[in-house]
Amino acid sequence: MLALVFAAILTVAFASPTPLYWKPCGGTGKITSVAAEPCKSKICEIKSGDNATMYITFTPNVLVNELESQVYGTVTPFPPEHFPLQNPNCCEDSGLQCPLKANQTVIYHSTIGVPSGLPEVTVLVTWKLVIPKAKTLIACFETEVKVT
Repeated sequence: MLALVFAAILTVAFASPTPLYWKPCGGTGKITSVAAEPCKSKICEIKSGDNATMYITFTPNVLVNELESQVYGTVTPFPPEHFPLQNPNCCEDSGLQCPLKANQTVIYHSTIGVPSGLPEVTVLVTWKLVIPKAKTLIACFETEVKVT
């Protein structure tokens, strides 16, 4: 029995997402934390061809019936490029149940794939949570990701 408890504790300890360095980039709501796995440091390093799961804790300030993720990557000196997500709908398979109540903190998660064959590069990732029909920016953050 003790061995099962110890194994469960180790699983939780090593499977939890790592908080990332990030900065807000606008929106009417508020982001309180950004974390990712399998990242091991505050600047995420991920191998080309692997997946990363992002966890965004945020509080919308309005009722949200629909929400969409828009992700962009910037590699200096090039302009930002839209990064298509497999599921941009934040209200499906993401830990959220829409509608989201105003002023209630929620945790959104999304797994993204890093394309194979990328060179080693640092990418500035801009992640926006947007009400699509109204084009209202609810939350936005930027973080650096190192592709290895």
